[in-house]
Amino acid sequence: LRYGRCKAIAINSIFATLGPLIMAMSSGAAGLIVGRVVSGVGIGACAIVVPAYLAELAPARRRGALVQVYELMLCAGMLSAMLIDWLLTLGTDGNGGDDDWRWRVMVGLPAVPGAALALVLPLLPESPRWLVMRGWLEPALHTLHGMYDAKRPAAAVAAARGGGDGDGDGDNDGMQQAEDELLMLWSSVEKDKAAVLQRREQLRTRLRWRK
Repeated sequence: LRYGRCKAIAINSIFATLGPLIMAMSSGAAGLIVGRVVSGVGIGACAIVVPAYLAELAPARRRGALVQVYELMLCAGMLSAMLIDWLLTLGTDGNGGDDDWRWRVMVGLPAVPGAALALVLPLLPESPRWLVMRGWLEPALHTLHGMYDAKRPAAAVAAARGGGDGDGDGDNDGMQQAEDELLMLWSSVEKDKAAVLQRREQLRTRLRWRK
């Protein structure tokens, strides 16, 4: 919560990249265990942070669908991994030797999507909900406005911003939707803060009563 969703995903992608590389370069069971633990930390953390990021960044009407697509992509990734591993086993003699590179590719290949995730993160906006939680309303509004602009045809957005024959009302509608979303986020965050303060006060009251 303190550093933002994008930074959390970036840290997780480092683990997801280093883990497979450690396993691919290992010469014994110890290296495989260490690499698997490092990789597991990154993957496990991403399984929590990435769906939260998607849900917070997506418009309210599409949140459920995007999170479902994320789950489908996970299944597709696992199926692809098994197929690639199967292809790497074709042509093996079963005696090791020259086939040593095959298992190293199997365990090291997941470093590629981990590195790709880290590279594309600078292109992604921060979660508007996290920005609101930090009190940064203007950056949050900017992110939300970009989200609603992305849903419109590029020509219409360019025309509206350029003041040409584009749909000026459409641009105003996008801004209004972004402001409405910001208001909903701010209200939700304030309710969460109030609930936390209330629980703390209840806990303090119970502790005083016990004393």
